[in-house]
Amino acid sequence: MAKVTGPLFSLTAAGQLAKTLIYDSRGYVRQYVKPTDAKTAEQGNIRQRWSAAAKVVKIIGSDYVAQIQTTLIENPYNWTATVIRAFMETFEAGRVQWDALDGAGQTAWESEAVDLGIFESLVTYASEPFITGGEALFIGCYAISLIFKRNGFDLAGGSGMPDGTNATAWATALTADA
Repeated sequence: MAKVTGPLFSLTAAGQLAKTLIYDSRGYVRQYVKPTDAKTAEQGNIRQRWSAAAKVVKIIGSDYVAQIQTTLIENPYNWTATVIRAFMETFEAGRVQWDALDGAGQTAWESEAVDLGIFESLVTYASEPFITGGEALFIGCYAISLIFKRNGFDLAGGSGMPDGTNATAWATALTADA
């Protein structure tokens, strides 16, 4: 069905014709292609990681946002993209560091994640194991610490690289609001 909008004498149209042609308001016509969502294992892995990264970005407080915006990025409005990209790029290394933590260290990160409302990221068709809330928080902090170190800045809050002993320090620094 076509949608017609615009002021008098300058109408535009967009829509499809019998699921064979698509036309848009710019005057372009193309063949109709049925959208697919294959839900492959690799897509599941990426979507699971994105979900975990987004959960961490949501809880970053204004103090950290200001520090990231003023010291690390040419365009301060892209700070979320920088953090998510770092999370995705360092995920494997972060997971190795996470696996190296002892039970008490992982429990401390899980406890902080629950307190912050970060829960597991699970995509049913992913081939990787689900990402727990504590693991997401740890890998997010690991990624942020590498952003700071790579750009020659001290880690915010003086919390050092994330490990089994500083989950509370990282959670406090990460969520602080001015």
